[in-house]
Amino acid sequence: MFVERENARIQSVKIMTDPYAGVIYSYGQVRVIENPQLGNATLSFQYTVESTPPNQWISQLSESPEFRNRIGDILADILLQRDIRIGKNGNKSTNNDTKQLSPQ
Repeated sequence: MFVERENARIQSVKIMTDPYAGVIYSYGQVRVIENPQLGNATLSFQYTVESTPPNQWISQLSESPEFRNRIGDILADILLQRDIRIGKNGNKSTNNDTKQLSPQ
């Protein structure tokens, strides 16, 4: 679920399901790294945990590979749902230098 924070220029994401229910975070720089030899692409992204429920700590989530994988999956879903193509031409729709992410 997307949430807006007061005085923020970007929307944040709130996780609604366990084990991270209630965690609010935002994405920073997002890149797609293509691997032509393997025929796939990897998402690279930065993120900031903004708030957590009382039973979780921001430092624990920032160091957790499981949490990073979860928000990576969420990012991939967001990109697929919005049909976003990332390439040399940025947000312009083009047939050159772009690749859609495929679900894992």
